[in-house]
Amino acid sequence: MTAAPAVESASPYPQPFQMIGLMGVLFTVIGGLEIITQVFPMSLGNPEWEFGTYSSVMDSMPLFMMGLGFLGVFAVVGGHKVLARVLATVLFVLALALIAFAFLYITNVPQALRINPRSPIQTGIKKAVSKASIQTAVFPVALIWLGAVVLRNSKREGHRDHR
Repeated sequence: MTAAPAVESASPYPQPFQMIGLMGVLFTVIGGLEIITQVFPMSLGNPEWEFGTYSSVMDSMPLFMMGLGFLGVFAVVGGHKVLARVLATVLFVLALALIAFAFLYITNVPQALRINPRSPIQTGIKKAVSKASIQTAVFPVALIWLGAVVLRNSKREGHRDHR
């Protein structure tokens, strides 16, 4: 019995590295679509929509951020400087957008907490506020850190080592 011949890839990257880039694209697209479908159609000025949308967007951020992280690894290690710089810019803008929307969310928290204190929904509101508060503190910091790492490493030479 003879072994099947090895198939040569046309890409200079090893197959696992290609998978990181592919997973980055898939996670970013799926996470981004989930966020977009939650945000649009917009209903700014409606406290219930603002509160619920921000909470659900925060819950969808981990998949989106994981995709952006994989894309960052792919861009930096692969030596794709333009992709890395565009990605770093997207990460910084996304962090600023989360901070801006957090202020909008904060204006709705007192109103949400004033709902009948004996209502069973009050527990859910308190959980949502607690969770969104932690996520609001962590996600922008993580996005800024990732953007800085991607940007800093995209300026280094010698990342295209494909042995």
